[in-house]
Amino acid sequence: MAFGGEGRGMTASDQSSDDQDGASASVHGGTVRRLNLNLLYPLDAILHAPTLTEAGRRVSLSQSAMSHALRRLRDHFGDDLVVHAGGEPHLTPLAHALRPEVRRIMREVEGAFNYSIAFDPLTTTETITIAADDANEQMLLGPVLRSFATLAPGLQVNVIPLDIERPDRSLDQGADLLLLPEHMALDGLETMPMLTVWPSCLVWDRHPEFQDCIHITEAQYRAARHIVARG
Repeated sequence: MAFGGEGRGMTASDQSSDDQDGASASVHGGTVRRLNLNLLYPLDAILHAPTLTEAGRRVSLSQSAMSHALRRLRDHFGDDLVVHAGGEPHLTPLAHALRPEVRRIMREVEGAFNYSIAFDPLTTTETITIAADDANEQMLLGPVLRSFATLAPGLQVNVIPLDIERPDRSLDQGADLLLLPEHMALDGLETMPMLTVWPSCLVWDRHPEFQDCIHITEAQYRAARHIVARG
């Protein structure tokens, strides 16, 4: 089980003028000069919203302020980030590469500013979003929600489908918690084991190799012939 967070929007008052940009900082051996870190919020919105207008709405910036932010981001990255083709906006290859990195940074920032050592599950009224596939939803969500009812009775829970191909996209869609197999756990996120599942199979009671077996090895299983139900 992996945890993640979502970034929050900023208000128009968060926008700083060019002459208020931050000092330079070293990033991966390079230098970022005069980059206002408030641009992270517009950048994240631009990379995930379908239009610039919608991106501005998500971070409470006017269209002109959002256009100004996009110009500054283009100058910084030396890339258009968003181009129009056939009347539709499309992200450039660099923008696509930036999406997971920027969203990861936003989750870390959100986690840092929401960090509290005084969290009381018995009194919280927060809302969390859980992403799960069908199998884990059936096996795990019932016990999880029952435990929440006792341990955090005021907690509101939303459930969304887990993106099996790209679990990180579920975080982009607002998931705070993922229920997924261990091998699909995402680097950089806190994980906690919830369930260990051992495969079981039906064996003919007069099978010449397994008559006296309670457990069989994976090698034995793979070497045996199988009946598979289809349709």
